[in-house]
Amino acid sequence: MPASAPLVVAALCLAAAVAACHYDDWSLDEPDGADDASRPPRDGSSDGASGDARVSDAAEPPPVDAPAEADGPTTTWCGTQGHHSLCADFDEGLASKGWTTQLLSTSGTMTLDPTIVVSAPDALLTTLGPAGATTATALFEKTFGSKATTWAFAFDVWIDSIDAGTTGGDFGFARIWGGSGSRITLHTNGSSVWVDEDIPTVDAGSFVMHTSSLPPPIGMWERVEIDVSFAGTTHTVNVLWGTGTVRNTVASFALSSSFENGNPEFDLGLVTFGKSTDGSATRYDDVIIDVAP
Repeated sequence: MPASAPLVVAALCLAAAVAACHYDDWSLDEPDGADDASRPPRDGSSDGASGDARVSDAAEPPPVDAPAEADGPTTTWCGTQGHHSLCADFDEGLASKGWTTQLLSTSGTMTLDPTIVVSAPDALLTTLGPAGATTATALFEKTFGSKATTWAFAFDVWIDSIDAGTTGGDFGFARIWGGSGSRITLHTNGSSVWVDEDIPTVDAGSFVMHTSSLPPPIGMWERVEIDVSFAGTTHTVNVLWGTGTVRNTVASFALSSSFENGNPEFDLGLVTFGKSTDGSATRYDDVIIDVAP
């Protein structure tokens, strides 16, 4: 897919207009250091299996991939996109660049892969092998050190394989965390995609499922956007999905009053729930994250 033209700076979306506005309608002002601010990783997360390894930026995580080829493009996709809180096109030879933390179970891998891409030379390939009854993860986290009114998360995704497993029967492939464990997760079980709004502040394990008839992007690239607005009295979430420049709203809902606007965290990668008998593989490319006051 050819690189998009540079984004034009426009007004941030207000809550009243959030359903008609998404990440490519605006870009942020020049950096003011907000991208470097991060909060410590969550402790005691129920999503980390005992075999997980968490690596922070400060610890200089080991490369999870090979350098890009010397004859690759001189201008990457992110170089055409203006300023964002995070832009990751996985085309600079290090998949972890810009991310705060890597959360990787012993059965997981995260590598750069040139086989199937949106912007050359590479995309991020995440895999999880068979796992026991505990949750397994292969993901990157991006955290921010202060609350924000608007959050935007956009990426291209291609699912190679889905393991429905023997219990649980699904996996998550992207998440956004708020405060006190509140989170929004995109799930798929091989036949459909849905959004879970988890609000453990109410009851451990409590969640609201927002269904859609959307089929998972198995063997094809799809562009996903998750927009969250805490502006105004009604806090809203819109999930958009499409190919090329076409986007369709597949889920739109008001957040529960128990969902907390904490310091935003964005997770890109795989999370399996329950026992996994085979394994899963998902590719990502051209990620944009924006948070704004």
